[in-house]
Amino acid sequence: MTSTARWLSATAAARVARCPIAASPRTEPTVPPPLAPENAGSLAHAAMSSWIESGRWTEPEAGASLQDAWDTEAEKWGIDPRRLRDGVVTRARLGARGSELAQVLREGGSRAHSEVLLADVATGLFGQLDVIVDGGEGQGLVVDLKTGRDGGDVVSSAVHAQLSIYAHLFRVKNGALPARVLAYSLRRGIIDVPIDDSDLDDLISRIVSVINGDPGVAVPDPDGCRYCPRRLRCDPQWAAASGWSDSDCVQGRILKAELAETGARSVQLDVDGVPTWVSGLRDDHLVGELASGGFLRVVRARRLIGAEHEEWQATRETKAATYPTPVPISQGRSGPNTN
Repeated sequence: MTSTARWLSATAAARVARCPIAASPRTEPTVPPPLAPENAGSLAHAAMSSWIESGRWTEPEAGASLQDAWDTEAEKWGIDPRRLRDGVVTRARLGARGSELAQVLREGGSRAHSEVLLADVATGLFGQLDVIVDGGEGQGLVVDLKTGRDGGDVVSSAVHAQLSIYAHLFRVKNGALPARVLAYSLRRGIIDVPIDDSDLDDLISRIVSVINGDPGVAVPDPDGCRYCPRRLRCDPQWAAASGWSDSDCVQGRILKAELAETGARSVQLDVDGVPTWVSGLRDDHLVGELASGGFLRVVRARRLIGAEHEEWQATRETKAATYPTPVPISQGRSGPNTN
């Protein structure tokens, strides 16, 4: 594998493993600065990090001490966690599952570290690992906290690829794969993620070929495309979305836009000749101007089932952009959304 000045985070590389053109390389391996937690998941990550670094995971009542870390982080950032969506249940899950995680860490070794940046110069891959426990050959752990739906009984292919890359970075640092790679799901508990040497090497080789300039062809699918940063301008995704049964995206020519007293906008689109409303669009959702006759693409929106007319509602995760020249309207109709 050759050296490269282009870098991919483990999360971005996991997207590339599913779809080669999803690459969004960086000039150097970086991690974002500490920011105030915006939701229960980010507050749980901050709490676990301080719990690990303070050594409180070694205490007999590890679940209670993890909840204490949650309370301390909330106070530090001036957050009322009861106002966060799932805040109360996330705190309860930390208490219920903290002892389970602490036991696994103790079995893995005595030196646990959190938010560890690892990088591999040879491949251009890097990642910030939630928790690692270093060890000799055949020892050590990699643990990734999952606070939402990612941690089911079996992890998704995207999460498996991400954790495989973490295992590779651990191998580069320590000379061997960790004894265990774990998804720590607050919903399900500890989930072992098996890593095969041969499969891992194949995965890394495929990703490196993309980093080195071989993008291949798009492989759109609903899960892989959902958070792809290239999604709005990826024509293959829009062509494929017309056949997805649970699509979260819509595009069309702008007929008119209305501004509500709340500051949100409702936009009526021509989608394959069908007047379609997209409501709840805020300034932070949108790139571009909502000019009549322009073309609008919206992703991570929710179709309103049972509405009298075709209608979509923006969510907190929605992103939208306008384009002066529309792609063919025949690609604009998205499939029914059953959410």
